[in-house]
Amino acid sequence: MIRRLLPFAFVLPCATTVLPPASAQSEPPPIVATSSVPKAPIASPERLAADLRWLTSFPTRHTLSAQNVDVARALRDRFREIGYEDVTLEEFPVARTTRFNVVATKRGTSKPEEIVLLGAHFDSRNKDDDDARGPAPGADDNGTGTVAVLEVARRLASVPTARTVRFVLFSGEEQGLIGAKAYAEKLEAAGTNVVLMMNLDMVGHSSPPGPEGDAPEPNFPAITAAPDAVGARRSIYVESDQGLSTPANDAASREWGDRLEQIVYRYGLGVSRGKLYGTDYLPFEKAGYAAVGLYDGADTEPFYHNADDLPSVVDADYHARAASAALELVALAAGVQPAVDGE
Repeated sequence: MIRRLLPFAFVLPCATTVLPPASAQSEPPPIVATSSVPKAPIASPERLAADLRWLTSFPTRHTLSAQNVDVARALRDRFREIGYEDVTLEEFPVARTTRFNVVATKRGTSKPEEIVLLGAHFDSRNKDDDDARGPAPGADDNGTGTVAVLEVARRLASVPTARTVRFVLFSGEEQGLIGAKAYAEKLEAAGTNVVLMMNLDMVGHSSPPGPEGDAPEPNFPAITAAPDAVGARRSIYVESDQGLSTPANDAASREWGDRLEQIVYRYGLGVSRGKLYGTDYLPFEKAGYAAVGLYDGADTEPFYHNADDLPSVVDADYHARAASAALELVALAAGVQPAVDGE
């Protein structure tokens, strides 16, 4: 993540209630009233933790390290093990070499030309962004987003979706969103109809709001009743477009953000609303696509961008709730039948 500028019972629809394309400035379905009892996570905390331990076993995933290519290939193989046949390594140039985004595609049943993207960057770094050899386990940044994408892909692998879903794991984020720019430009040039791009960048570290300049106090409506183990309420940023390169997609982004906010509440987390900045959804916003993100706000923590960003900094329950919210929004956008729930 190259950040540091913080801004100020849901039921999945059946495939017959598919949303119109983003190019028509469509809105998500209306928000419906839900129970005040928070839902248990759909995503598996145990699987997320196991995947995170595996991913951080690579000493570094720095974009210019040899391990970065090894990780890309290993992630491709993980998607195949989950059950995806259409998995590609999409190359892009960086610093006189070639690196890869990993793209797994789940073809839609009735509107395959309409695309829902779920993305996260898998590269990592330490304090010195030029150091491609030093330790950079990158558990929260952004192992948590990477394995959450794997978990969503796993849960949707055998579930029909009206729209096509693409799971994209980017590299080159820490060097300036290089992989995401390459992929967004490719989609734009091809005239691809992307209904929604959702990005997960740091979604596993739970902490209450910090001093002035850190995360603002989150909103905890009556529907939210989930203090963490030490009694501090947990929150996450729901990010949406608040006026960037392409104003025409602002309204759709805000509507998807509103929908995501309600889903997050259903998983017992509070919400701080934020704007898009500093990570891989930006090139897609520039291309005119509606984009939203989840983010834990932990880029002021001592472990950020150093060798201490280990699995021990990740709250497994919080991580599972964030991943579950991502799963529900992607399923909603993709038009899922039946509801994704249970094991």
